[in-house]
Amino acid sequence: MNMKLEIQDWDDRSGQPEPGPQSFGYVYFSDGSRAGYSPGVEDQPPIWEPRTNGGGQYRPITRKHITLAAEFLASKGILEG
Repeated sequence: MNMKLEIQDWDDRSGQPEPGPQSFGYVYFSDGSRAGYSPGVEDQPPIWEPRTNGGGQYRPITRKHITLAAEFLASKGILEG
């Protein structure tokens, strides 16, 4: 049985009152993985694969994870659409 990949949660660790281009944090998925985001960091993709997904576990992400995260973060005003 294939589980549909969905975003379950996200966090903004910037401490800013509203999400925006200065935001950074993680987008959490239904398969237990997460994608990091930090659009304000130069010489790095705005969405990236973290080395662990909490608790020291590693779950790789795919292009689908990145696409879903990009769409979600654009809807929050963090990434340009």
